Amino acid sequence: MSDGRPILVTGSIRSGTTWVGQTLATAPGVALIHEPFNQDHPIGVFAHRWSTQYTHVTDGRYEAREVADAMGNMLAHRYRPLAHLGNPDNPLRALGILRDLPRFLYRRYVSSPRIVVKDPIALFSAEWLATRFDMDVVIMVRHPGAFAWSYQRIAEPNRFADLLRQKELMAGPLAPFAGEVEKASNTDDPVCQAAILWRIVYSTVTNYQERHPDWMVVRHEDLAADPSTKFPDLFTRLHLSFTDRTERFIALSTSELNPIEAPNGRLHHTRRNSGRSLDVWERRLPAEDIARVRHLTEDVADRFYTTSSWPTSSAAISSETMRS
Repeated sequence: MSDGRPILVTGSIRSGTTWVGQTLATAPGVALIHEPFNQDHPIGVFAHRWSTQYTHVTDGRYEAREVADAMGNMLAHRYRPLAHLGNPDNPLRALGILRDLPRFLYRRYVSSPRIVVKDPIALFSAEWLATRFDMDVVIMVRHPGAFAWSYQRIAEPNRFADLLRQKELMAGPLAPFAGEVEKASNTDDPVCQAAILWRIVYSTVTNYQERHPDWMVVRHEDLAADPSTKFPDLFTRLHLSFTDRTERFIALSTSELNPIEAPNGRLHHTRRNSGRSLDVWERRLPAEDIARVRHLTEDVADRFYTTSSWPTSSAAISSETMRS
């Protein structure tokens, strides 16, 4: 059974955090919260509005106390579903929250489940969250080529201006990448944006690994290639019970009958033919784009992936690009 500590599942966007969060939430006594750090989160679940995406929270930040209060209430199941009634911009969400009111009340007064917070947007605040709320941390990693393909396929909005507006973040963890972040904020090239975002996210993760060896860093490819072994290992490390329900969920979400890619418009669709989906990016992303991603990320990617994880042709193209 669980030990009661909240679990943060983070990493980059498009790295499998939804799939992993949903899988962990199949364990007995566990409930899932979806992206409280996202600017579009339900205010009745997490009572704070963000002025930036990818917010870097520290104890010295001006709204840290308000964020801490909102997070503490959320983790204690003290929701405010009626707050949505005053949001005319999203009446359907208000109705959804009211529909879920019995479940919220059950969590608060009866079950008190262990919370899994699935949130790649919280990556730059992971240390503050882990320290402030004694959270177990799972960080998902996805190959930069696969990430770039997924990023440009869903037309992810350019969020780099949100990073630049955070002076403490840019003067601290992202100081070595200030020029790259500026470049990404001024380009419409999604492949360039994806490569730079991957690079700054996983450079941050390598620093986390040095400071927090107990944090669990998991490659998406390893879970997808061998879910029947890798997920039980993850459950064991998190002190979660691996049950028949979880086994069935994994079988359904990775079945050979599932599509190789998510349907268009289904941002958080988690059912894939996991075995055949692993190298789809190599077939879909042009070789020149793969070479650019490799060139921009390889010094960080080498800490997570071997040279053989890249198509052979990308090395030759990348070398030619560097000479030109």
